[in-house]
Amino acid sequence: MPELAGRWPTNAPMANVGSLARVALPEILKRVALNELSGSLEASSGKTVRTIYFDRGFVVFTASTAKTDRLGQCLLEAGKVTEHELELASRLMGTRGGRIGQAIVAAGLLTEDELGLELAGQARRIATSIYALSKGMYRFEQQECPIPMELRLSLSLYRLQLEGIRKMTNGKLVVESLPPLHEVVRMSKCPPFSFEDVSFPPIELLVMEAAQKERELRAIVRRVGRGPDDTLCAAYGLLSAGILERVGPDQSEIPLKVQEETGTFLLSTLGGGDDDTEAENVRQEVLLEFESSEHASAEKLLNVEAGASEEEVRRAFAERSAEWDQKQRELDNESTLCMKVDEIKRRLDAAKAAMLAAETTTPPLETPEPETPPVPATSTTSAEIKRLMREIKLRKMVNDDEGVISLLYEVVALEPENAKYEALLAQAMASHDVLKKKAERHFRRAVSLDPQNAQLHYFLGRYYQSFDMKSRALAEFKTALRIDPKFTKARSALVELKGDDSSLQDRLKGLFD
Repeated sequence: MPELAGRWPTNAPMANVGSLARVALPEILKRVALNELSGSLEASSGKTVRTIYFDRGFVVFTASTAKTDRLGQCLLEAGKVTEHELELASRLMGTRGGRIGQAIVAAGLLTEDELGLELAGQARRIATSIYALSKGMYRFEQQECPIPMELRLSLSLYRLQLEGIRKMTNGKLVVESLPPLHEVVRMSKCPPFSFEDVSFPPIELLVMEAAQKERELRAIVRRVGRGPDDTLCAAYGLLSAGILERVGPDQSEIPLKVQEETGTFLLSTLGGGDDDTEAENVRQEVLLEFESSEHASAEKLLNVEAGASEEEVRRAFAERSAEWDQKQRELDNESTLCMKVDEIKRRLDAAKAAMLAAETTTPPLETPEPETPPVPATSTTSAEIKRLMREIKLRKMVNDDEGVISLLYEVVALEPENAKYEALLAQAMASHDVLKKKAERHFRRAVSLDPQNAQLHYFLGRYYQSFDMKSRALAEFKTALRIDPKFTKARSALVELKGDDSSLQDRLKGLFD
């Protein structure tokens, strides 16, 4: 496997299990990024196990069994909190529940933005520490990403490649993974992430300067003049990170897709207390149930089987009525939503009456109807989505925002892998006073489904801007502009926040002045 590294085709098979002493980790991660794989990479050495979780080629979470990798310890070592403050936060976590990060924000030790940066740093530290392993085993399991949306980070795998390769100690694997020394490389015309704020060691700066013009790798080694081992390791890191690119007529490299570090945990994860979260959940349930129950069957409303006995119907009605009585109390007299709950309970009562009436009525003899060919599921789904979208348009005309949101939930349920519908739902929720914070989940879901859609990143940036989350908004606008350099709205938004309209290549030149 190592002897083929660096020259694999994009769709080359990858061993799911192997030895870290024989396989260059950057080559494994390169396959994950290029093929936009989801799943987890587990690396074990001794008693320590570290895991990187991926969603469509992005690193979204890391975990470690080492005590030194815990968030509290990382914050302590970075000087962000003292031992006394960490102990207080731990006590707060013990009394209020939740995670240590939530307790640290609640205690006022860090802001949400600051904690987000520290969480990203902790995840990067865990991921890059795997590169330093000279022995141990790895195991990659391809599957749907198991990390819930509220816990996901968004790290650039290419930046991890750059920082992780600096820690590699097995020079043999580096050399085996490099392309042949006669191949020509240069500074990438479109790097997959912004690296203006990355600190580069002198050897990497020298390699980047030498690659301002197209040169063979061996010519770069001679020009740098710092020893072939260090120079080739730096070149390998820059190539793996997409900062350098291979050129030549025989190269079939696929342009790397943009992978900016575009955010951290959901705002709603830390926003407000448990009571606020529960209240928002109830409001959302009311909106959904109000719309879905309008045309639901009696059996579905009461959650019973067709032909249920009178006792089963009455018991189900009592349970469902009690459930909605409780939700109504939790709404704290919000008149509009309470009226919707009253209507839901009226529908439950009508469903009970209809089922009890059917129980005492002798069913008529059924006349067999001529068989009709089944309608393909895709056609049925498409027709239903068109109907719902027409209804949504009408609801918008009468300013029925809650109705729009509920119907969009139905559309998303019909096509859960469609980024367009997730984005429409997110935009509708972002305009709703109660559900605004919940919109982030759907914006992020849309972006994860279509990460190279510049407009989705722009919308998410505007959303963060509405919360005055400048760092997150900047990351999204920057990503949108890197995906589509002609996206004038993203450029204007970036200038508005940052006041910097210089091009990437102009900024790169500053590295070598």
